[in-house]
Amino acid sequence: MFGKGCHYSVGYYSGQSSSGLASTETFSFESSLKTRATVSNLVFGCGTSNSGSFPPAISGILGMDREPTSLPRQLGAGIKNRFSYCLSPTTSSYVRFGDEAVIQGRNVQRTPFLETRNKRSTTSYALPLLDLSINGRRLGARFPDGIYIDSGSSLSLLETSVYVAVKNSLASYFASFHDVKRSNAREKFLCYSYAAARPTLPTMFFHFNGANLAAPPVNLFFFPGGNVFCLAALESKTISILGSFQQRNVRFVYDLQQKMLSFAPEDCSRDFHQLGG
Repeated sequence: MFGKGCHYSVGYYSGQSSSGLASTETFSFESSLKTRATVSNLVFGCGTSNSGSFPPAISGILGMDREPTSLPRQLGAGIKNRFSYCLSPTTSSYVRFGDEAVIQGRNVQRTPFLETRNKRSTTSYALPLLDLSINGRRLGARFPDGIYIDSGSSLSLLETSVYVAVKNSLASYFASFHDVKRSNAREKFLCYSYAAARPTLPTMFFHFNGANLAAPPVNLFFFPGGNVFCLAALESKTISILGSFQQRNVRFVYDLQQKMLSFAPEDCSRDFHQLGG
């Protein structure tokens, strides 16, 4: 089944890695036409040596980047070079292709993929992020290489200068709450504790070229237990990534031919029920 010398090796920014055998196979997909769509000779990898924190429920990683061997690049014109997803915090989420990769409604915003000198932008999806704001106040952050959008990264990463600006802005915001204090409850995370009632939490906006993405409190903070909440983002010395936690309940459509990302708010749990889940 596997030809001699057909191997692959891949490493992820989060530290996981996988290597093994590469082959081709016929894949079948659910279709809105009520019949399965089949595609032959799709390249895939069978990992024989995997390292890192892969949860037991994960049987593999679906490559959706701009590499020639990624699934959308292989499907190409057959899916009109377009795919979408809508991540729900409560139900399963689905990847849609071609004519199914659309946004219903009028609140659609668009921003182009950013082409930079950084080699990562040739394989990943970089977005032209201009600034961040918290509670309506711009931070004056700078993103010369943009920010990479990655559904496979659960938490966002912010380059040090940006992370410090966010930390200072949150410190200023929570200074007006007498019972909200910094907490060391979770190592590496920016956390706060509160004594009585849960405080009103701010919204963060990602200001792109031609579009603004809101990260409401439910997408910006997590509660590890007790009267503690933490920012769902970590500091990075090298890169900024928009992770899946800040993408929840938003429909994203990737147009690889137009090199454009479209998005709009959506109740992503409906995507599950629409498919009969």
